[in-house]
Amino acid sequence: MSGEVDNDRWKTSNGARIRSEIRAGLAPMVSDVAVKYAVMDAMVDHGLAEGTYAKIFTASLQSAAYGESNIRRLLEISLDKIPADCMEKKDGGIGGC
Repeated sequence: MSGEVDNDRWKTSNGARIRSEIRAGLAPMVSDVAVKYAVMDAMVDHGLAEGTYAKIFTASLQSAAYGESNIRRLLEISLDKIPADCMEKKDGGIGGC
C-alpha cells in the first residue's frame, strides 16, 4: 500500500527486481506462488506499477527455471504473468523499467 501513496519517483524503478530470487527460492517450480510473494514485497516501495511488474516477471522466470530449461518457454511463462501494456512486456522482459 505505501508504494501507491505519493510515489511517482519510485513506481517505475525496478529495484524490487533484485530481491526476486528470494521469492523464487521460496516457491521453486510454482511461479504463481512466487508471484504472490513478489507482489506483496514489491508493493511496499513500488505500488502496483512498473517496478512491481518487473519483479513479477523476474520472480516467475526464476521460479519456473527450477524445472524448465527452455528459455523461450521461460519467457512465455513470465510474460504471461504481467499486463500486456506494461513496459516490461513491451520490451520482452529485458528490463523496460
